[in-house]
Amino acid sequence: MHRFRLSLLMVGVVFLLLVFSVTRVTSEEKARLKIELHTFWMGSYSFAEIHVINAGSEEVTVLTNGWDIRKKEDGEHKAVERTLVWEPQRTSDGKKLIPSFPSFDPVTLERGEVALIRPVTGALQSLPKDGYLTVSYEIAEEWGKRFNIWHGKVSAEPIPIRDGGAVTSTLSSGQR
Repeated sequence: MHRFRLSLLMVGVVFLLLVFSVTRVTSEEKARLKIELHTFWMGSYSFAEIHVINAGSEEVTVLTNGWDIRKKEDGEHKAVERTLVWEPQRTSDGKKLIPSFPSFDPVTLERGEVALIRPVTGALQSLPKDGYLTVSYEIAEEWGKRFNIWHGKVSAEPIPIRDGGAVTSTLSSGQR
């Protein structure tokens, strides 16, 4: 009888561990984002916008305005990354600048909903004649914690650049 109780207790502990591990995986899926870059032309002008998609299981708040562009290039591999980034700025004497949260145009998305960031055409200027372009969306952890919003970085798959422009009209990302 004692062994039966011990076996039953062990089965219960294993079950609880399995439930906990499944819960952990699910919680990682709660704040999953995806981005898409859309480019289109009107005559000789090109335009670009980014769609931020909630691919997680719960609502998530993202930012759509007030971003800076971080440019990174690897000339050897002809790889170019353009990141729309929200991160703290400092004054000339080193004090942290705190913007108004509404100035970031926060948007709360439910599962499958999309927030639009446009125009991002400036982020795509000065591309090399050929190579690969990666577009990323990043909110610094400090801003995420301060404003209680999603934070991290999500990047799209690299797409080819030909004649100084992106070849495809849509590119999608993975997760954070």
